[in-house]
Amino acid sequence: MKKLLSMVIASSTLLLTQTATANETMPGMEMPHMEPHAILSVADYTGDGKVNRRDIAKLVRGHIKARAHGNYVAFYDYNADGVLNRHDIALAAKDLGKTSTSVDQQMVSWYNKFGYVENMAIEDIQDNGFNPVIIPLAGHGAHWMNQEGIAAVSPGGISDKNSLQGLNIDLNGKAVGIFWGESAVPLFADASAEGGLSTLDWPYGTAWMNERVQAFYGHSPKFTDSVDEVWHTHAGLCAVTEADGTPALHQHTTFLECQQYENIAPDPIAVNPETGEPIMGNLWVNMWMGHLWMFNLNPEGIFAGTHPHVDPDAIPESSINDGREVPMFFMMNHGEH
Repeated sequence: MKKLLSMVIASSTLLLTQTATANETMPGMEMPHMEPHAILSVADYTGDGKVNRRDIAKLVRGHIKARAHGNYVAFYDYNADGVLNRHDIALAAKDLGKTSTSVDQQMVSWYNKFGYVENMAIEDIQDNGFNPVIIPLAGHGAHWMNQEGIAAVSPGGISDKNSLQGLNIDLNGKAVGIFWGESAVPLFADASAEGGLSTLDWPYGTAWMNERVQAFYGHSPKFTDSVDEVWHTHAGLCAVTEADGTPALHQHTTFLECQQYENIAPDPIAVNPETGEPIMGNLWVNMWMGHLWMFNLNPEGIFAGTHPHVDPDAIPESSINDGREVPMFFMMNHGEH
């Protein structure tokens, strides 16, 4: 893990205007049924900006390879019906001559880099350096991260869109999506600050340690031009390994609350300034998170925060809040449920 942030936060206040939008369903009104969409908006499978015969040929090759191994590959399901067949090819052929978007081209780049994990056995995923950080949650599956992903969410960490850092794995042991995390600067209640929020003396002091995070400073990362790309938040996230070896997360904790949880595998969370030795404890994280449901078409969108068809019977994400109140900022930027 990275040691605590090595630079003083220059700007320590943020004026937060809290506005809420009601999204409740009216009595007697059913929510519309949503169908999944293909990953690409036009069939530019080479990502060169134009749909031509090379794209159709690549789609055909993708089908042949997937079916030869008995696999389904969401990237090549162009009509988004859950089956790879001639109907995908026929629909793609209608796009000949069309121009793709920068988002389409980014999707092709991501699939070319990361598609190899879609049907990879869970043992091979572990051999590639990924390990679970929490048990499966409804709409998420289990979150698996490698050391690069852990570093990105540790204080001062930065995500890299060209690097595979996190995977959503369902109860069947299949990768269903990719995610990235990036560290966020926490804001705490501060009556003396404009807007009532500041970083207090984080990260070097102690006044912040028993205060609950109320918001984040600044904005989330942005990897594409898509208006649908929305990163959500995780605040006061406490990562521990329980006595039976099960990974667990507790959300919206204070730093001191986090340190009270039993953990058989503590992490280095700071450095002793006198000895230079690491100080061991429970990792306490504040982060932005972005999902890419590349391996399981999501009716709520490829960038949605959750997937309705992934482990729907698992425990809800709200369970990791342990009954703690969720500040308005995080309700607005996460859709807490």
